[in-house]
Amino acid sequence: MKVAVITEDQLAKDWTLSEKDIQFVLSSARTEIHQIRCAIYFCILRKTGRFATERFELSLKAINYLADQLMQESLLQIPNLDYSKADYVRFVKIQEYLNYKDFGDVEKQNLNDWCLQQTQYYPLNNQELVVKAKEYLLSKRILLPSPSSLGRFIAKAVKNSHFGLFEQIVNCYPNHELSQLDNLLTSSDNSVYTELMAFKRPPPEPSATVINKFLSYFEILEKLKIPECDLSKISPKVIETISQQAKNQSSWGIRRIKPDQKRYAILICFLAESTKTILDTIIDMHSLLLGDIERKSKNEFKLQRITMIGNAKTSREKTLEFTKKALSCESPETMTLADFLVTFNRDELHNAVKTAEEYEEFEERGIVRNMTKRFSYMRKYSKKMLKLNFEAATGNKPLMEAINILRNHHENGEKNFPTDPPISFLPKAWRDNLYDDQGKFQIKYFEMGVYYAMRQNLNKGDLYLTDSRHHRYFWDNIYNPVDWQDQREESYSDLDLPTEFDQVQVKLTKELEENVKRVHDNLEKDGFATIIEGKLKLCREDALEIPPEVKHLRRQIESAMPTIRIEKLLAEVDKITNFSAAFLPNQKERPLPKKPLYAAITAQATNIGIYAMGQSNQGITAETINGFSERYITEENIQNGNAILIKHTQAYPLTQVYGGGNYSSSDGQRFGIQSSTPLSAYYPRYYGFYDKAISIYTHVSDQYSVFHTSVISCAVREATYVLDGLLLNKTVLNPEFHCTDSHGYTDHLFALCYLLGYSFQPRLSGLPHHVLYKMDKNNQYGKIDCLFNGSANLEIAKEQWDIIVRVAASLRNSIAPAHVIIQRLAGRGDKVAKALQALGRVVKTIYILRYISDPGLRRKVHLQLNRGESRHSLAKTIFFDNRGVFKTSDYEEIMNKASCLSFVSNAVLVWKTHQTQQILDRLRREGYKVDDALLAKISLLSSKNIIFHGTYNFEEIS
Repeated sequence: MKVAVITEDQLAKDWTLSEKDIQFVLSSARTEIHQIRCAIYFCILRKTGRFATERFELSLKAINYLADQLMQESLLQIPNLDYSKADYVRFVKIQEYLNYKDFGDVEKQNLNDWCLQQTQYYPLNNQELVVKAKEYLLSKRILLPSPSSLGRFIAKAVKNSHFGLFEQIVNCYPNHELSQLDNLLTSSDNSVYTELMAFKRPPPEPSATVINKFLSYFEILEKLKIPECDLSKISPKVIETISQQAKNQSSWGIRRIKPDQKRYAILICFLAESTKTILDTIIDMHSLLLGDIERKSKNEFKLQRITMIGNAKTSREKTLEFTKKALSCESPETMTLADFLVTFNRDELHNAVKTAEEYEEFEERGIVRNMTKRFSYMRKYSKKMLKLNFEAATGNKPLMEAINILRNHHENGEKNFPTDPPISFLPKAWRDNLYDDQGKFQIKYFEMGVYYAMRQNLNKGDLYLTDSRHHRYFWDNIYNPVDWQDQREESYSDLDLPTEFDQVQVKLTKELEENVKRVHDNLEKDGFATIIEGKLKLCREDALEIPPEVKHLRRQIESAMPTIRIEKLLAEVDKITNFSAAFLPNQKERPLPKKPLYAAITAQATNIGIYAMGQSNQGITAETINGFSERYITEENIQNGNAILIKHTQAYPLTQVYGGGNYSSSDGQRFGIQSSTPLSAYYPRYYGFYDKAISIYTHVSDQYSVFHTSVISCAVREATYVLDGLLLNKTVLNPEFHCTDSHGYTDHLFALCYLLGYSFQPRLSGLPHHVLYKMDKNNQYGKIDCLFNGSANLEIAKEQWDIIVRVAASLRNSIAPAHVIIQRLAGRGDKVAKALQALGRVVKTIYILRYISDPGLRRKVHLQLNRGESRHSLAKTIFFDNRGVFKTSDYEEIMNKASCLSFVSNAVLVWKTHQTQQILDRLRREGYKVDDALLAKISLLSSKNIIFHGTYNFEEIS
């Protein structure tokens, strides 16, 4: 037997015997040593579902705990378990007593059926399924077979269940014309490119040509009848996992997959996922293109307006001159029109009037007219786009009618265009421009208006495509009414929310009144905020002070810190944490070399790339690095690796000085990008008006660790992505307080964070200009009443309470991505959006009152945001190659680089924490007193002493 270390909790949980258990043990053996052995067998079977073997780890502490319960003296060593015939008899008795069944034929069939069910709904690998199978067998009180036998059984069951799953997927394909799918794997023109590769290419920047290309891809899928495949009975996660196999293999590799059913199932799943991606891409590009047209049209309008204003000014001067002359004549009452026209220049007067009319018309129609100039460009793809199977929510019938009118117009021309088409759904600017000066209906203005209305309603989720992933009907993104009834009680309990809004209103009222009183008490004393002439005025707050003692302590730590290259740092951190287990989960029996793994991670994180890393190191080829990168550098593996690093970081006493992991922040960091991609956008503040950039949005804990990373466009509001990181967090961290900069907040986000149990604490720029809302407009708040400029309509929140909790529960349980829900809510004006907005306004008001009256809160927010900036600084140092500019347009490749960048910054954190802890321990042993308050002001993410560039030598890593 191996000796195990055991905790007090494990002792109580696994080795405690009831009075009945003790009587059973005593009656099953006569001598004390046999009674101890019987008790050991008993506890091990109850815990593991197996009888004890020589490989099982025992603790002398546990043995003596059993001896104490059996009223025996303590033992000095663990007893030998020789498994005599008497022991076998005791095994049978223990099995009967605990009501454990043998793993017989019936149990095998039940386990096989269970495996089939699991693999249909969860994309588990064999190892994960073995763990779950053990839990299943234990719950059914079935004796576990040996690990090797169970492993073989699970492998066989998975193989059989996968075959059944592949059959089920293939049977969903209409008409079973499977052979046509093979045509995608062959090249028609003897080139190396196959039709399947088109569905793998990342989309470039939007243009009419590109949208047409993606529409043609969708037409191919329609001809293959992929949208007709009903895969609703198969878990989306399983479909996604199976489709990934096609994405990761070449067409030649897919052609070799046997049996045929497996190959066809992989292709069907991949094409079904591609259908969603292509539709999303088409709609997103359409929206971006219209946004670009609108931006350019407004810029043209501004330039044209300068000239028009000059002409209008001249016209106004002429008109004034005419009027003054008319009024200054000796007898204006006797002047006729003929006299007036003789006195003044008729042509000049006519031109002045014409110029004034033109300017008035320009102000009303200039922007719309500029946008409509691009009508012919839009027509290059819009005819095909309108053929997509759009559907609309109730209340959007006029828009669907207009879409059908345009479809008919595109096929038959103007002769069948209705004389009175629906226009109520059009934005006002387009309705005002539908008729020209002669009163003739302008079809192209109507059509352009429809495209903009479509964009608006697609963003709200009221116009949708059922086969899309993100542009579905808004209410399909949350629990449907039937599922909600099943989940309702549990969801209210999980969210810790009352079923009646009245209780929430009472709680919010109390919080608001408490914070109003705090502002009253601290407004003048604190010196941060004052009220001058009825308006809030803020003093400029100083930066967080860095005392000289902090600088001295930091120099001491840095001088004692060793210098290390990044590849060696990764190796040392792996020895400390064993993070490589997350990347090589199925290689326990035959471990693969770790050096190529370090090389692949370093290549991605530093932006060197795989080819350049192959030329910049000794001993590892680019081909080897590429193989490791494709197979092991996945989003899931990086997440698991980060979880290991973060968990290990918390074991250091030093980490607790910075916080308990319950505070976090999120912020975007801009990086340049050279390739064409829909994600790229102009960011003039840092990249001027010619270069584009993307944003890596990271969530950072108060312990400096990065627990979520996403890649987003610089053009979108970052508030959309705040909840994604909090809800998808799979680490030991438990953020309860979250802060952002001003661009990271909306009223809806305040409400959803409140419902989900997060305290949202953004740093709001222009704080005095934010509107504060009363819960009752009749309430009076004394000297600060002037700060309240609005009142929140909580009656609508009360009316919609169950629905907004349903939205929150859907987010909590990942029914749809949080950013999709928040994006849709931002564009909606229905009762649900208004209810969330009203609730968010009250929560925001309470927070602002706290912020201006609580210096401690302000310091926490500033400190946490500074820690996020510290992480940004490290990321900029690590991601050094190509001047920190992305060269690829492939989203997965960009995401891999961003995720590896976060992973390496977490590895740096572990190494710096480990080294700093050792230095501090040595200083304290030498009698040096280290104040934790000073230590908390020293960043753990300094890049000093770490070398990221140069020639990488993985051969020297032991």
